[in-house]
Amino acid sequence: MRLVRFQATARASNEQASAESANPRSNEAPKTSDAPKLPDNRTFRRHPSRKLRDISRQINMSVKEADSKQLGEAIDIFEEGLAYLRENQQAESIDNDLMFRMFQRSATELVIKAIQSGDEKCLARVLQVLVAQRVAHKVHFSHSQEFLILQGARHADVLTLWLQYLEYLKVLDKRTQFLLSRPLGYHKESKFQPYDLQNITYFAYVLQCADAGVETNFADALKLLQLIDVADLPSLYQMYGSLKKLRLYASLSLDIRKYAQHTKASSIKILDPNGDTAARHIAAILKRNNVRELKLYYDKMLQASVANELPLQEDTLARVMSAFIDMNYFPDALDVFTTMAGKFRSSLTSWALALKAMGHPKNVLTLQAAEKKKLAETVKITLALMEATGVPVNARTLAVAVGAMANLDRQDEVDALLAKHKNVPVVHLARHNVLLGMIINGHVADAERLMKTYLTEVPGYVPLIQLLNSFLTHYVKEGSYKAAEDMMQYMTEKGIHPDVGTLTTVMNYYFKTCKQNGVVPDVKTVLTEMNKQDMAWDVTMAATLLTGLTQDGYNMDAARAVFKHFVEQGPQYRNSANFCTIMMKAEIDSGDVTAAEDLFRWYKDNLSIDTRVWNMMIAGLLIKHEQRAVAIYRDMIAADVSPNFYTFFYMLKHFQRTGNRQQVQWVLDQIARSGLRDLGQVLPKEIVLLQLQYRVDPALLARLEK
Repeated sequence: MRLVRFQATARASNEQASAESANPRSNEAPKTSDAPKLPDNRTFRRHPSRKLRDISRQINMSVKEADSKQLGEAIDIFEEGLAYLRENQQAESIDNDLMFRMFQRSATELVIKAIQSGDEKCLARVLQVLVAQRVAHKVHFSHSQEFLILQGARHADVLTLWLQYLEYLKVLDKRTQFLLSRPLGYHKESKFQPYDLQNITYFAYVLQCADAGVETNFADALKLLQLIDVADLPSLYQMYGSLKKLRLYASLSLDIRKYAQHTKASSIKILDPNGDTAARHIAAILKRNNVRELKLYYDKMLQASVANELPLQEDTLARVMSAFIDMNYFPDALDVFTTMAGKFRSSLTSWALALKAMGHPKNVLTLQAAEKKKLAETVKITLALMEATGVPVNARTLAVAVGAMANLDRQDEVDALLAKHKNVPVVHLARHNVLLGMIINGHVADAERLMKTYLTEVPGYVPLIQLLNSFLTHYVKEGSYKAAEDMMQYMTEKGIHPDVGTLTTVMNYYFKTCKQNGVVPDVKTVLTEMNKQDMAWDVTMAATLLTGLTQDGYNMDAARAVFKHFVEQGPQYRNSANFCTIMMKAEIDSGDVTAAEDLFRWYKDNLSIDTRVWNMMIAGLLIKHEQRAVAIYRDMIAADVSPNFYTFFYMLKHFQRTGNRQQVQWVLDQIARSGLRDLGQVLPKEIVLLQLQYRVDPALLARLEK
């Protein structure tokens, strides 16, 4: 192997190092006591030696300056240099970790230049060299997959890259394996995500099955991708994200449609809607707080139930109900209960969930007096039906029913229920629900008095954190800061740990008092203090905090500061579609529209973005800046994102309200041009009425008649 140039570099580095070591003042001995040991008791270097720096500098310069004609020589220099260092790695005490990091910039540049050359053999050689010298990163395999697909390569070639990656993993130590999936500085411009390689591999595998006319074998897919459960396979949403990030989405529309149809058909055939996989999938959706995904998955469960002759069990439906309630989609939860009631005799758990959905604080919050009265009657009828079917009222069901009536401001019904079921124990949950209902309906003084009674007369009674949060929120909202401070002091004294709801209120309180006192707020300090209270932050908790701060424009200054803090903490926050969408919607609804557009542009360029987010921007901007909304719609079409009936409904109703006949006609033309099949239930009626005043495409009218 030609190593002459690197041997000369090494000799020069050794001579310089010897000269420096002769002068003890110029070069202090490194502290190596804590460094890992070599077999002969020497230590690995944590920092590059002069020799390593000089050789890496020579390699980096060669790669950087290489044009398409010099690329072959640059690959040779890269290979020779790393081969020389590997041969002398033991003698030079060079850590694998250090070697891997030092050559990522030049390795990535080689891959990019090979791709730009359009030479598939050149790219294959670069990847072969990187693998042989153990400096290939996951992003290099992803780039190679992207290139092969854009070149029209066979699916088998894409799968071969994945198998090559798996073999490569076997020769790496654990530390280098860890670095393999980390987005090092040189990879961030490529929007690297470690799961893209796996996702595109699965995409190629499914298409290979589809082209062969066979169903996707999920057991084989799990083995190939080294996953444990079918629920771990990429969702359609995740797949779209990877395809868009790798610039593959626009050019693969037919393949994407084929992939979606094939995976849906195959996954329905193997899905047990009552099994552990379905349960884990619902739990994962709940964590992402994506109600659209939950609705789609519930529909898939219903299809699988019919296709596989596996009737949905009650505990399965109860799980779906509970998920809808947790996401605050109460009508959907009650629809599931109706489905359940038509199939079998519901258990106590299911009845309790139905009562909870009806009387949930967030379900009754905006109701008028007449609506509350009607819903209270429904709660009474539901409870009576439950008892009529032979299901007795227990302590928990009574607590839920009492809570529903308290939230509906029907203290008379609360008293009646407690009197009727006097033989049923009244648990602390019932007391908690009564107090919460009082606060919701503005009877705070009564709630304070009743809680004091419970504290003095009921043995073992300790108020739940949700109740204390409600008191705290009321005090801060009313400016009763002394009462708020007393409440926080009480929580500390009683050892009641705060939750994300507490932090939302504390953050609002903190920003308000800072503003009053002319002090610049420091979000990091508040979050650090809350961490001392055993609060372990993740994306879900951060999103909940942000939602609390942005609801109804609650405290946009605090929300912006919290958003900025978390996106700076790491990619898990910055790349969370849910987290970004919450802030974007808040800026549209009650904050700075320009900030919303800036965030939307970043979101569009860096993350997977679906029609729902485009619609949110369009609907929000129509009221304030309709020209910007139209511009967003045009960007949506240019990005090859298909509008749905909501997109057109929002625009049509807005331009009707503003009396802009020209724009109404434009929307009708856009609907006709879109070829959209599913127009919902309301939009077709609107279009039929508008044909009397506007020009409606005959083909569109024909579609409506069908």
